[in-house]
Amino acid sequence: MKSVEAIIRVEKAIEVRTALINKGYSAMSISTVIGRGEQKEREYSMALGIEVTYDLFARTYIMLIVDDEKVDEVVDIIQKSATTNSRGDGIIFVRPIEKAIRIRNGEKL
Repeated sequence: MKSVEAIIRVEKAIEVRTALINKGYSAMSISTVIGRGEQKEREYSMALGIEVTYDLFARTYIMLIVDDEKVDEVVDIIQKSATTNSRGDGIIFVRPIEKAIRIRNGEKL
């Protein structure tokens, strides 16, 4: 088993979730995070001449646990549905899962 984790733009979260569900991947965890990759910080001019710099941005974090042979398909679904072809689109991580135990009954997955 592998953990497929993606940090994507907030505005693409529903599209990615829908694409995964449509392909049969409905078991996932989703949360909102803040952070920054390689994109530059942004400066905004506010009222009264105040300058504000943002260097952390809201993003959506999605995590799925899938069988090894399904990793490439899941990565492809996320990549295609999350892209805007712009800097800041996000990143996908794939990590091995050593062990998984169902809390309800102790079943080892």
